[in-house]
Amino acid sequence: IKAAGLTDDQIVEYSWGENTAGWTLIKAGQLRSQEARYTLTPQGAKTKVHFEITVDTSVPLPGFILKRAIKGGTESATDGLRKQVLKIKKGG
Repeated sequence: IKAAGLTDDQIVEYSWGENTAGWTLIKAGQLRSQEARYTLTPQGAKTKVHFEITVDTSVPLPGFILKRAIKGGTESATDGLRKQVLKIKKGG
């Protein structure tokens, strides 16, 4: 993972539910813990996506750096979800 100029190697365990997808951090260099989850809610022909993430860093970080890192990680995760959904939608 690379976000806000910070780089970290992470091992995560994924979980899948009927309308959820998420992960739990198993091991990382910069983080003590991380929990993240997407909740998908059908709304007619569209789907509402709610993303939640909780992060505990190994070392204290200034708020502005932490916000940038979370924003970068969130954008990366959301782009990955979008690509996967489009791939499935196209039959691949």
